[in-house]
Amino acid sequence: MWNVTEQELYETVITNMEHDTTELKSMDEIMAEFTDGAIDSRADDAPALYVAGNTNRVNGAVEMLNRKFLMDSADFFGTDFMILPSSIHELLFLPVSGMEKDPASLAQIVREVNDTQVKNDEILSYHVYRYSRNSGEVAIAA
Repeated sequence: MWNVTEQELYETVITNMEHDTTELKSMDEIMAEFTDGAIDSRADDAPALYVAGNTNRVNGAVEMLNRKFLMDSADFFGTDFMILPSSIHELLFLPVSGMEKDPASLAQIVREVNDTQVKNDEILSYHVYRYSRNSGEVAIAA
């Protein structure tokens, strides 16, 4: 319909992302923003969940294509991480170290949230992905 190839579209997305400012914040930080800081910290044994996207928080899931952002995030975590597509606006990153849930149960959570909380036109995916710090690649985990 647009008369462009997939490669041309990808290159346009990458060029447009150069103007984005990426953001990686812990879920605790995000929740504190919405509650004026009045939030209990997560339990010490709870997995650290991070919200990833762009600073304007609109269409930020495109940062999943931003290789530098993914690599910097893995360096920050010091390990591989799971990517849970929250919506077209943001992603959730879950470092693999200390992760208790297997990818299939994470995919079930994504499905339930998509089906009950996310607008149909804002659903990104029902899959869960894993970013490999060693290879720099994203693969479907479940």
